[in-house]
Amino acid sequence: MSRREKRLSKKDRRAEARTVLESLPKFSETMLAFAKPLLDEAPPDFKLLRSLMVYATIAWNLPIYEQRKDSRAAWMRTQFDHAMANLPPEIAKLIAAMEHSRLTTYASDPRTGVVEVFEDGPGGARIHATATLPED
Repeated sequence: MSRREKRLSKKDRRAEARTVLESLPKFSETMLAFAKPLLDEAPPDFKLLRSLMVYATIAWNLPIYEQRKDSRAAWMRTQFDHAMANLPPEIAKLIAAMEHSRLTTYASDPRTGVVEVFEDGPGGARIHATATLPED
């Protein structure tokens, strides 16, 4: 078999990715589970929840961008590390552990994404997560 025959077409790679995605839980459920250690430490405050989910989203995406040598990775790492330095140490430690779990516990999940938090009635919140697959 020639090298050219071994390479999957873009269509085949997308079909494989679709199969992987269909086997994964909803991205919002994944992000809530991923962020749970951080959310368990937070008082029930909407603005704080929104901020924590931003950190969780970056902790989810950044290790993947770095692995893939994405052009955004270096800038994001600099900004993220600066922001982390201004957090309470116990929160920064949890977020660092989340980054590690992204590369271990959640390593088989190829998705990156965005999480938005919306107010949902008095004292309530609704999370909307949108997943994407990084391009090759």
